[in-house]
Amino acid sequence: MTVAGWRVALTGRVEGESRARFRERIEAAGASYAATLDEHVDVLVVGQEPLTSKVARAEELGVRVETWSTFCRELEGPASAVPLAAAGLEARRALEVGASGMRVLDRRIPRRQLPVDPLGRQLVPVAESFDHYTLDAPTLGLLRFLARAVALGQPCLVEGDTATSKTSAIRFLAAGVGQPVARLNLNGQTDAGELVGKYTPSADGGWTFREGLVPQAMRHGWWLVLDEVNLADPAVLERLNPVLEREPSLVLTEGDGARIGPGGIPVHDDFRVFATMNPAEYQGRSVLSPAWRDRFVATIQARAVGERELQQLLRRVVLGEQPRVELAGGVWQGDPDPDPPHLGLAVPGVEGLLSRLASLHAALATMSRPGEGEGASLGVRRREGYVFSRRGLLALMDALLHGHRIDADGREVGFVEAPAALVVDVLDDLVLQRVRGDEDRALVISVLRSLGLTADSWVDPFQA
Repeated sequence: MTVAGWRVALTGRVEGESRARFRERIEAAGASYAATLDEHVDVLVVGQEPLTSKVARAEELGVRVETWSTFCRELEGPASAVPLAAAGLEARRALEVGASGMRVLDRRIPRRQLPVDPLGRQLVPVAESFDHYTLDAPTLGLLRFLARAVALGQPCLVEGDTATSKTSAIRFLAAGVGQPVARLNLNGQTDAGELVGKYTPSADGGWTFREGLVPQAMRHGWWLVLDEVNLADPAVLERLNPVLEREPSLVLTEGDGARIGPGGIPVHDDFRVFATMNPAEYQGRSVLSPAWRDRFVATIQARAVGERELQQLLRRVVLGEQPRVELAGGVWQGDPDPDPPHLGLAVPGVEGLLSRLASLHAALATMSRPGEGEGASLGVRRREGYVFSRRGLLALMDALLHGHRIDADGREVGFVEAPAALVVDVLDDLVLQRVRGDEDRALVISVLRSLGLTADSWVDPFQA
């Protein structure tokens, strides 16, 4: 047996092994170290003086539990027994974009037929804004689902935690096929006039009806994205019921009564509706009516990323790598990027730092998120919990790439010249300074120390 590809957590101490040495051993065997226990962990190693609560939690999550002696034998197992995605199978290209359209794994959507209206041209997402996009398993699964909804013309609802690529996945597809996207951010003050249209003062002193984004999208064939739908008043959402039918329609009763749809102005063939929302458990969210939710015949729960996906993101933006992914009965991989956005950080030894930063972010995200039947361990006294997402991790990488400090000789030095000092500075500014209270700060510092990311515990990955 082999541990290649596994995510391994530890509880207790291993005699004769520091935690840093434990991490090095499992990484040398092709596994990755998980600083905290979550559903993405494959095995929990039990050392001396383990936490019984952690062992119990692993059993609840279905995580394999092994003693250190048993796990040692697996560390020394044959290297031939490797997971499918790590084996020598040839990976197919995950995405192909051409003149006729875009293929996402085994599904294809056609390119938007030009010309589009002048405003529509401005609404097409810019492909360059996705230079960080990582084609990991959760992202590819979501893109594949969205591609099917587009091909079938089905209203699509994407539900998931903050920063699970709900809106960006829609925009990424649109950029690949030249499709305009009209986006409405909904909230408790949104009224039907903002969606459908309303009368506004005209230049001649009178009043004129100005269409909202919904009828414009229907006529011009834009993709309509309704963000944070469960923040809006449910009565306002009901105004869109006819737009979500198999044959979309809308009567502009707020204006001149014009009809869009059967018997009136034709609905463009490329018109599609998407909605995104955080889970109803999030503060301030409304519960959607069953009738309204039922109209979204294509509904998907966007998966939250774990430590593996965070490490893949960091390797994507620094080294230009795209992960190999098992999905839909095949092995897939995105094209490598010869000029990734954080290439300036690609110094010898950076892989070890990227692995530790992924572990840190995954640990903090898990600690900040309430588990099943238990509260979060970080931010328990706050009404609003902390959020550690891929957005924040990319901001951290930006700070490492562009940040600098003044050394004792008055010189301006950056990551290449003083990586350890800059990493500690950036983590203090962007991680430690975010948390409030001695208890929360002590928790974060303990995670930083366990990963060798503080000045007094630094484990240098850059030495040969």
